Amino acid sequence: MFGLSMKERLYKAIRTQCDETIPEIDADLRAFARKAVSMADADFEKEYCRIIGMHSNAVSAVLAQTLGSGAGSKAGLAMQSPQVTGLPEEFDLDYLLDSGPKVGYYFAFYYYAVTGNQISLDDYGKYIRPLNKYQLDLLTDRLKRYRLYY
Repeated sequence: MFGLSMKERLYKAIRTQCDETIPEIDADLRAFARKAVSMADADFEKEYCRIIGMHSNAVSAVLAQTLGSGAGSKAGLAMQSPQVTGLPEEFDLDYLLDSGPKVGYYFAFYYYAVTGNQISLDDYGKYIRPLNKYQLDLLTDRLKRYRLYY
């Protein structure tokens, strides 16, 4: 009788793509796992953020393909000015790029792109933070597994 809301469908799609896009960055994850132990903290942080960004971009590419190029373009424009999506001011473009744009923030970009609506403050705790945590846990678990082989 009742279907999933756009927010729920988008959340589920992003979470699914987190798992399915890992093979696209697998070589980078393995290389990072090999050299992570000997890296300086600043280099480690920079490389880890790059890996997060690569993974998020892979997820975004699938979403753009699935939702249509118009949604992908609108989401890309929203990333240039994240507050248009309802994200707080502290989540400006520099912050997102410096921290490796996590998939949870793409939730806000694509929700805005598809609906034209901003996320609510509750959406941050209900969708964005859990997606960011899911992605980071997924990448961390994968890195731990790879380090066992080196």
